[in-house]
Amino acid sequence: MQKFGVDLSSHNAGINFLNLKNEGVEFAILRAGYTGYGNGVSKAKDTSFEEFYNVAKEVGMGVGAYWFSCANTYDKGKAEAEFMYENCLKGKQFDYPIYIDVENDTGGKNWLVNAGKEAITDGIIGFCETLENLGYYVGIYANQDWFKNWINLDRVKDYDKWLAAWLKSKPRTFLSDTMWQFGGETNQQRRSLHRKSVV
Repeated sequence: MQKFGVDLSSHNAGINFLNLKNEGVEFAILRAGYTGYGNGVSKAKDTSFEEFYNVAKEVGMGVGAYWFSCANTYDKGKAEAEFMYENCLKGKQFDYPIYIDVENDTGGKNWLVNAGKEAITDGIIGFCETLENLGYYVGIYANQDWFKNWINLDRVKDYDKWLAAWLKSKPRTFLSDTMWQFGGETNQQRRSLHRKSVV
C-alpha cells in the first residue's frame, strides 16, 4: 500500500500543514540541516526544522528527516551525523528514516564528485553508522545517476534508499521499491515548491 508524502525545508516556510493533510499527505521528510558550501565542513540547522517538526506532529503527520551532505570521508560523515543528532534529532520521535542527502552541492565546489565514489561511500557510512548506533533507522537519498555511478551500493546495501526520479511513471529499478520521490508541484496558496514522494 502506497503512502503519499512531501519533503520540506526552509524554502517552504509558511506552508500550511493542514492543507497538505487535506491533500492526502501522510508524512513529511524534513530537512534538518546542511553542510555549508563554502568550505565543505561548516554545518547549519534548517531554520524551519523545529516549527515543521512540531506542526507535523500536531496534525498527526508522520515525520522523517534528512541532512544535505558534503561528507567525503568517514570522519566528515560521522561529524555531520553527530551535529544533526545534537542539534536536531535528540529528544524527538521519528516515524520515517533519517536520510543522508548526497547530490551535487549548489555552490559549485563539487566536494563529493571531486573526491570520488569510494570517498562518497565512506562519508555515507560514517553518517549512517553513527546514527544507527544511536538507535535511528537510516537511509540514503540520491538520484539514479548517483546510486549507479557515485555510490558503492555493495557497501551500503543494508541501508534504506530514497530514490529521486522526477518521472511520470515509476522507474524500473529495485531502488524504487523503497521510497520514490517523483516530482514537485506548486502549492497555490504559498507558491512554494514541495517535492512529493511515495513509500
